Amino acid sequence: MKTSKRNIFLLSLFLAILTSSYACMLLIDDEPMIFTGDPEEEFLGIPWGCGFEELQEVLDKGPFPIKFKEVDCNPSMMTTYQYRGNHRLPAKYSAFMFSKGKLVYIGVFFFDKSANGAKYTFDKLKEQMKKELDELKEETKKELDRVYGIEDEKDSVVELHRGIWGSKGEMSFSLEYGGNLIDSSDTSVILSAKQRLF
Repeated sequence: MKTSKRNIFLLSLFLAILTSSYACMLLIDDEPMIFTGDPEEEFLGIPWGCGFEELQEVLDKGPFPIKFKEVDCNPSMMTTYQYRGNHRLPAKYSAFMFSKGKLVYIGVFFFDKSANGAKYTFDKLKEQMKKELDELKEETKKELDRVYGIEDEKDSVVELHRGIWGSKGEMSFSLEYGGNLIDSSDTSVILSAKQRLF
């Protein structure tokens, strides 16, 4: 009698664990998207040309915690808001640059103590960017971007451009590996995007 009750208890426990594990798997989000829509309209889910309040609304709804660090205003009328973390990617820092109150630049900064770790992040981001852009190209049936890169053992860069150079609405995306922005023990990976609005 005790054995059958014990077996029923163990079976119930096993089913409860199995059910909760399956439920947890359903709750896991897909890999965070870089290009959530047309790159001419937005980047990382943030509309180009938006104001600071609209930016803050997007950041507040992001799946990753992000904390305000500082604001830097310079005489050229550019204002940069710096944050710890990123609202969409598991990065160390983010920077958002505004010109005349409109968002024109987004920078996402990753750092790793080892060069191999940073290179792994770079390769994963590059693969993800190309995959997402190919999917967008299929959806819109138009040529979205021209991809070209320079890679060697010391430094790696992938640049994507869209639009006519020097024109309003010109887009530029960059993914860079290498360089020690904070101190010599950290290797950086920088994902950035900018739009020319003027």
